[in-house]
Amino acid sequence: MRFLVFLLLSLASGASAQTSDPMARADEAYRAGRYAEAARHAETAVRQRPGLASAHVALSSARLRSGDASGAEQAARSALQRFPGDALLTALRADALLTLERFEDAIPLLDALRRSPPPGMTPEVARERAAQVRLVAAVRSSDPQQQLAWAREAREIAPEMLNARTLEAGALLALDRAPEAREVAEAALRLAPEDPVLLRLVAQADAASGDAAALSVSAARLAEAAPEDLSAALLAGRAYLASGETERAAETFGDVLERFADRPAAYDGVAAAYEQVGFAPAAVGVLEAWREIAPEDTAVVSRLGDALAASARPVEAEAVLDTLRAMGGNAAWSLRRSARAHALLDRWTDAARLYEAAFGASGDAADARAAVRAAHRVDDLDAVRRVAALWRARAPSPEAAAAYALSLPLPEARVPTRDLASGDDPRVALRLAQWNRDPTQAIRAARLALALVARGRADAQAALAGSGLQTDATPALERPGLDARAASRVAEDALALAVDLDAQRALEVLEELQASDPESAWIGAFQGRALAALGQVDRARDAFARAARLAPEAFVVHAEAGRWYESVGEWDAAALAWERAAALDGPAAYASLIRVHRARGSLGALADRWLARLRTTAHDEPLRQATIEALHKAGRSAEARALAGRG
Repeated sequence: MRFLVFLLLSLASGASAQTSDPMARADEAYRAGRYAEAARHAETAVRQRPGLASAHVALSSARLRSGDASGAEQAARSALQRFPGDALLTALRADALLTLERFEDAIPLLDALRRSPPPGMTPEVARERAAQVRLVAAVRSSDPQQQLAWAREAREIAPEMLNARTLEAGALLALDRAPEAREVAEAALRLAPEDPVLLRLVAQADAASGDAAALSVSAARLAEAAPEDLSAALLAGRAYLASGETERAAETFGDVLERFADRPAAYDGVAAAYEQVGFAPAAVGVLEAWREIAPEDTAVVSRLGDALAASARPVEAEAVLDTLRAMGGNAAWSLRRSARAHALLDRWTDAARLYEAAFGASGDAADARAAVRAAHRVDDLDAVRRVAALWRARAPSPEAAAAYALSLPLPEARVPTRDLASGDDPRVALRLAQWNRDPTQAIRAARLALALVARGRADAQAALAGSGLQTDATPALERPGLDARAASRVAEDALALAVDLDAQRALEVLEELQASDPESAWIGAFQGRALAALGQVDRARDAFARAARLAPEAFVVHAEAGRWYESVGEWDAAALAWERAAALDGPAAYASLIRVHRARGSLGALADRWLARLRTTAHDEPLRQATIEALHKAGRSAEARALAGRG
C-alpha cells in the first residue's frame, strides 16, 4: 500500500512564488516529471531556507517520486524535527516507510494522520489507511500471534473491513484456536453471507475441531457459494466421507469428475480423498478414468499400481507396473512396488521373485534383504541362496554372508562366514542362532556384541582423555557398519532369544554378566525376563523394578517389564511400564499401549489423551495413525474416519 504523494501545494502557492530560484527550478522540474533534478534543486532550497517547510516537502516528495524512498524518509524525518506534527511531512514520511515495507514504523504516523488528516484527505480515508497498513503488516508477518494482534487492531479501527476479520480468523486457526476462528468467521458472514473465503475458514475450523457433522454442512455451504471452485467441491466430498455419508460423497465426487473432467487436479483430489480413508477400490476407478485421459503420465500409472495393490489385486498391479517400466519408469522402484502388492496378500513366492528382480536392477541391499525374507516365508532356500550369493558378490558384508549361511545346512553354513572373515561378527552368530534355535549360539552372539560395546566404550574414553573433549557421539567400531548402539541392539536380541530357548542357562549367563557390570539396567531387565520364564515371579518383579531405578531412560527396561506384566495379567502395571516406554520412543510403544488399555477397558480414555496431544503437536504422523487405530478398536469408527480424512 502507498499513500498518494500530495502535490506540492506549497510550490503552487504564493509563498513558493516568492522564493529564490532553486524552488522555482524545483517546481518546474517536478511538474515536467524530472524528479531527480527537482530533488537537487530542492536540496539547494533547503540549505538556503531551512525554515521554509515547503522546501522540505518538495525535497521529500521529489526523492520519493524519483525512486529514492530511503532518502525521502530521511528528509521527511529530519524536517519533522524542525516542524513537528506537520501533516504533509508526516504523510510523506509514512509513504516512504510503506514503500520501504517498514510497516510497523509507519503505523504510528498513520495513526497521527487519522487523528489530524492533512489537507485533501478525509477522515474516512485516513481511518481506512491506518487499518490497511496493519493488514499488510499482518500478511507479511510469519508469527500467527502478531498476525492476530494486527488483524484485531485493524478490525477495531474499521469494523466494516472484511479483510481484517478474515485475517483474524486465519490467525486463530494457525494458533489452533478453531472455535474462536469459527466464531469470527461466522460474525463476518453476517456482513457478507456468500463470501467464499469466510465460508472456507468456517469449514477449516470445523475440520480442525474434528466435528465431522458440522464440517459436512459448512463444506456444502462453501461448495454452493463457489460452484466453480474445485477445491471447495473436493472439500465437501471429503467432509461427507469423514461423516460417514459415503453415498453423498460418491455423488459429490461424481459431479466433480463430470464438471471438471479436463482438470487433472480433480482426479488427483478425488483419488486422494478415497485413499486417505482406505477406500482403495473407489480410488482405482478414479485413477483408471484419469489414466484414460492421460495415458502417458507415469505418475498416474504408478498411483494406479499402488491402488490396485491396496485393493488386493496384485496380479493387475504387477501388470500396470510392468507398463510403467516399459514407459521408461524406474525399473527397481516398480518391481519393488509389485513385490509389496503380492506381500500384502502373503503371496511370498511372487514377492520374493519380484524383490530379487528389483535387487538385480538396483543393487540395493534393502531389496536383497526383502527378497531373502520373502523366500524364507515359504522355505524356499534355493531362492535365498541365489539372492544371497548375488548379494555377497555385489556387496560383500557380514549380513550377506549370514543370509547365505542361513540357506545352507550346518556345518556348511559356517563356510561363508570364514570366507568373509566374519566368524566373530555377532550378527552372523545371532542369525545362525535364530535359524537353528540354538541357545549356545545366541549366548555367543550376545558375548561378541557386548565385547564390541565394551571395546567401543574404552576407545571412546581413551580418545576423550587424550583430547580433553566431551561428546555424545557413538564410537565407531572395527566391524564395518556396526557401532556401539547397533551392537547393543544385537546383544539385546541375542539375550532375548537365549532366554526364550533356555531360560535357566540364560539366567546363569546374565548373572555372570551382571557381576562384571552391576549397574547395567538392561541386563537386569533380561534377568527379570528369565526369572519370569522360570516361574520365579517375586524375583522377576524385583529385577524389573531395580532395572527401572537404574536406568529410567532405557526403553528396553520398560518394554521388558511391560511385556511381563501383560503376561501375568497385571494390566495397571503393564500400562504404566508402556507409558514410560512411550515417553522414550512413542512409535515403538503405541501398539502395546493400545493392546494393554483395551484389555483394562480404558482404550477410549487413551484415545482421548492422544487426540488432545494431536491438537497441540504438529505433524506427528505415527501418533495420528495410532490414534486412528485406538478409535477404531474403541468402537468410535466415525471419529477414526474423520481423523483419517484430516491426514
